[in-house]
Amino acid sequence: MSSSSLLLPGHRVPPPAAVFSGWARQVVEMRVLARSAAPMMLTGILNMVLSLTDTAMMGWLDPLALAGGVLVSDFYSFTFWFAASAVSAVAPLAAESIGAGRKARAGRIVGQGFWLILVLGFAGYLLVSHVVALLLAIGVDVPQPEATEDYAQMMGIAFAFMLLFAWGRSALAALGRAHVSMMILVAALPLNAAGNYVLMYGLLGLPEMGLAGAGASSAIVAVFAGFSTVAYLLAAPALRSYRVARGVVRPDPRTILRLMRMGAMIAVASVAETGVFLLSTIVTGAVDPQALAAHAIVFRSLGLGYCITVGFGQAVTIRVAMAHGALDARAAYRIRRTAQLAAGIAAGAVFVIYLAASRVSGWVFIPETELGTALMNNVQNLLPLTGLSLALLAVSSTLLAILRGHGDVRVPAMLALGGYWLVGFGVMALMTAGLGMGASGIWIGLCAGPGAAAAACAVYIAGRDPLGVLASAPVASRG
Repeated sequence: MSSSSLLLPGHRVPPPAAVFSGWARQVVEMRVLARSAAPMMLTGILNMVLSLTDTAMMGWLDPLALAGGVLVSDFYSFTFWFAASAVSAVAPLAAESIGAGRKARAGRIVGQGFWLILVLGFAGYLLVSHVVALLLAIGVDVPQPEATEDYAQMMGIAFAFMLLFAWGRSALAALGRAHVSMMILVAALPLNAAGNYVLMYGLLGLPEMGLAGAGASSAIVAVFAGFSTVAYLLAAPALRSYRVARGVVRPDPRTILRLMRMGAMIAVASVAETGVFLLSTIVTGAVDPQALAAHAIVFRSLGLGYCITVGFGQAVTIRVAMAHGALDARAAYRIRRTAQLAAGIAAGAVFVIYLAASRVSGWVFIPETELGTALMNNVQNLLPLTGLSLALLAVSSTLLAILRGHGDVRVPAMLALGGYWLVGFGVMALMTAGLGMGASGIWIGLCAGPGAAAAACAVYIAGRDPLGVLASAPVASRG
């Protein structure tokens, strides 16, 4: 099978790869990867903008409302990331079937993902909507508990419908329609901002809801995003040949179980990546509170870079899965090499940018007071380590994405856990508790974690036989 047949639906077919040299083929593959990854990257960035909009507008109410809202939002984000990562298993399995020329099978896999989100969505709704009671029960001091609880109940509804959107987003990415999810979020941004403003302050004759209004707006946006994505997935003429609706109305226990197994390992690897970073803010507040503001600034910049990394990884996973399903060893090897090359170039560029930013004063708009100067100095000291951490994170995520495309998720999940938590968190503890390095020690640990995970994945990939993997029956068709 030629590399042209491995293009996602809707993509233009490049000239036959046989006439190109190895480097030219990689250039073609780089263009295909970039075209596939761009809408996925932008979707991740738009998702982050939605969250930042909520945070900023909650801050307009008062600091206590913001503190309560952020407490619920952080719990929501962690829970949602786990569930959405599990649901994302539909993308590699569906893409593998597309590569094998089995479109109906791909649609059936996508449809079965709906049954998975019913369980995860209900569980997530219960957890998020009752998080305030859980926190109070373990002795956490929740600001404005009644208002925060109202907000949490609204966010529980938002969780269920945003998970519906996450399922549709993963499915559309595998079916070559990732831009649809991106456009839905573009429409959701002004809807979310307007909803926050109207419901929080009681405009247009509506009651003033305060913090609960921000949650209600998020729920409305989630319903819009979820239903819009699923409506396109089920009704778009371009996708009718996949017969996704059949998978939705006819549960297949074997396919659902396969999705659950693969999704659980993807979720473990994703939480291994993000968990230690999310925990770093708490650790910074405990060991070096004076550097907490600087940590928050550089951490937000890393979050934006991570959204881009995740989008690229999704594109790599889908491309590799298509080659895996087609049993095309040469295409899989070329995609792997191209992805590694792109990740290496991006990692080098990111580190150079952060290093240069650390040497330029005044680019962050902080008042020139004694506290402002101290904050700026802390930010500049942390920027090189932040750049190195993001660079290593890009490499680690890309290698995990390659393995995921081959249907190999169990061992990589364990490698991610070992790298990020055993090595990364271990180094973080040593640098802070043992050597008293404060925020710098925390970021050294955040470099060691993805570095160890990347090294372990690289060794694991080198020790495997890609030809042997591709010569075996594809994961989607086993059993």
